[in-house]
Amino acid sequence: MHALDDALICESIARIGGYEEIDTNGRWEQVASSLGLAKKEGVRVKERYEDLLKLTAEQEEEEEEDADQDFEVEEIQDERTDKDGKRLYKVKWKDDDTTTWEPRNHLEGASELLLAFEERKARERAQSSLEAPTAAVAPAVGGKRKTSDLLADDQQGSSVASRPASEQWSEVVGIKRLGLTERSFIVVCAGGERVEVTNQQLRSEAPVLLLDFYEARLTFNDRRCFSAGTLADAAGLDAPGLPLPPCPTERDSQLPVRS
Repeated sequence: MHALDDALICESIARIGGYEEIDTNGRWEQVASSLGLAKKEGVRVKERYEDLLKLTAEQEEEEEEDADQDFEVEEIQDERTDKDGKRLYKVKWKDDDTTTWEPRNHLEGASELLLAFEERKARERAQSSLEAPTAAVAPAVGGKRKTSDLLADDQQGSSVASRPASEQWSEVVGIKRLGLTERSFIVVCAGGERVEVTNQQLRSEAPVLLLDFYEARLTFNDRRCFSAGTLADAAGLDAPGLPLPPCPTERDSQLPVRS
């Protein structure tokens, strides 16, 4: 029994008229003869050709199923931008150990996973920006600073921060009324910032500044003096034992008050 050549069988059947023509008219013996086989081999040629037709149909069906199959995304793991500026996503497919880089339009069936991934990346970027240093020490001329300079700066900053607040006050520049009897004062600090200080605090911690404030706003009439004792009284301070001569009453002075 001769072996059958599938390619020659298909060629001979096509040349004679095709499967339906040959099978309808019983011409399988003719096909066998064209292949150099005995006429009785026509039955075997027919069976082989029908097997080939069945196998081909099964293969085509499998290919159609593969083409129609929707692959399910299991996880979106990463993202990158290709050389053309196109955003790609690293995708892990369900029931598959491999990963592929896919454009966004390939992930239409995984919109929830894509949204969750992008929200996670946004949180990571926000966290990174919060953890990044907000300022750096400015370098000296030449781009370098000695370690000793940095230590000196640190020590100086620490000493200023540890000083009591009153020691940083440099001048009283204004006054504010708080009701009928209470008042507070606007004080300029050594660094230039302004703070509001109560009358009691200023009297107890920086009485000299308070006196300077009132003294700078005194005006004198008829060349008469205004005593330190009276000035202290106006400022609400105690000035016992000051060896100064008596002076006119307070109405001879004018103490402008800033509201």
